[in-house]
Amino acid sequence: ADVGLLVTASLDSKILVWNIATLVGWKSRDLNQELKPRRTLSGHNKGVYSLAYIPSQRYLVSAGYEQSCKVWNPMIEEPLFTMAGHQSMIAGLTVVLGSNRIVTGDVDGVCKVWDLRNFNCVQTVKDERVFDGTVTSITYVSRLDRILVAGIGSRERKVHKMYALDYERPAAPEVADEGPLVRAIYSPINSTVTTASVRTVRVWDATSGLLRKTYGNVTDATITAMCLDGRERRLIIGDEAGVIGIYNILNGTLIQKLESHSADICALGYCSSSKCILSASWAGRVSIHLDSGDKMRILRQIDGHATDITCMVYSIDLGLIGTACTSGALRMWEFQDVKLTASFEAHTTEVTLLAFLDEYRCFIS
Repeated sequence: ADVGLLVTASLDSKILVWNIATLVGWKSRDLNQELKPRRTLSGHNKGVYSLAYIPSQRYLVSAGYEQSCKVWNPMIEEPLFTMAGHQSMIAGLTVVLGSNRIVTGDVDGVCKVWDLRNFNCVQTVKDERVFDGTVTSITYVSRLDRILVAGIGSRERKVHKMYALDYERPAAPEVADEGPLVRAIYSPINSTVTTASVRTVRVWDATSGLLRKTYGNVTDATITAMCLDGRERRLIIGDEAGVIGIYNILNGTLIQKLESHSADICALGYCSSSKCILSASWAGRVSIHLDSGDKMRILRQIDGHATDITCMVYSIDLGLIGTACTSGALRMWEFQDVKLTASFEAHTTEVTLLAFLDEYRCFIS
């Protein structure tokens, strides 16, 4: 309604966009005048039976007798993105109002939560109480923060029931974290994947995918950044209180703390050649700490952004530090003398990712 359009879908796989003003002005007695849609959205191969509209981003999401959903701009006839990941036919989709998330469910009871900012699946939950192939509909209840699934129970096989899922908590904690991941780090030396979520760190076997260790409440505040040291024996963790701690990866024990920042830690890095820890915070500061055993000290500091730093990256081969902030500005610094070598006003909004391509001497944002 906010764009003055009406959208319809049918089993012919087409989605039609109508101008509401044209519909209001059309009279039923004008039988000789054919009413035509403003545009036709084509992208589905089978019938479409579910539509959802997100007013904040003005996205239209559609699903049908397929294993994927389409994301559209109603003004464009081609889909913007295809959200693929289900192994069975989609049974329904629902928008989590007031957030950037949408929930989809298939006929086997598998529900997926998607982040519409990057179209990535952030969580998958399987309700084992539902008999495969029987789910007919799903919806989200905001007041209870739950997903409701309608289907046939796996025990009764004949009785239709409604089941509730709390999507913020994983159904199987041995295969999932309790919240969104802050960081996942692969260690080729240990053959593990270490993940951080909320205040918990988990270590997973990279070969089997099984959970090896769980370190709960390792920090007093929510974890916001994490990295490994050069030998991959210690974890360096930063939190939203600006605190940075070094932990033993074998048992999760706190070894020592570094000098804190005045705001959330947004990025951490380690330089093996000079044995330094790099930290960046939302206060706009980058600190370089000397990793000298019991006596940690700050070697250098960079105050080069007027707004919050959102990400930082370090290239050992190039000897450069890259930073970015909420205003979209990029900065490049010499590691040894923290001299500013380049400055770019590259983006108009918050930068979310930086990377160096050392071989090509490129900087990507």
